[in-house]
Amino acid sequence: MKTVQAENLSLSDLLARLSNHMDGLATEVHRIEQTLGDAFGRTTAEGAQTIMRLQRLDFLRQSTEDLALLLHFLSKTHDGTLDRNLANMVRLDVTKALINDDGSGSVELLPQEHVMGDVDLF
Repeated sequence: MKTVQAENLSLSDLLARLSNHMDGLATEVHRIEQTLGDAFGRTTAEGAQTIMRLQRLDFLRQSTEDLALLLHFLSKTHDGTLDRNLANMVRLDVTKALINDDGSGSVELLPQEHVMGDVDLF
């Protein structure tokens, strides 16, 4: 059965809802990170491969948080133009690249497997 919405949802409201949803997803990923960190605190890690997989989980969390922030800013004004400082309001280079697309359309969404960095698990 289809439900009819009493009034049309504004773009601002939709973007705000998307921002809240992305923020909730980031919180859930952070909980998973903490659980894994606790588990690895009791056992030995399985080497570099495990660390790289955990870094990708951390990247997923950071990206989800950044996209939630981007959606939050977009929900504030939607007149068809972007704030010139929008890219400076987010943290990750990959999110900034999404905003400042140079037309190539090939933004690397995940860090390379061999790239090592900090993991916020423990």
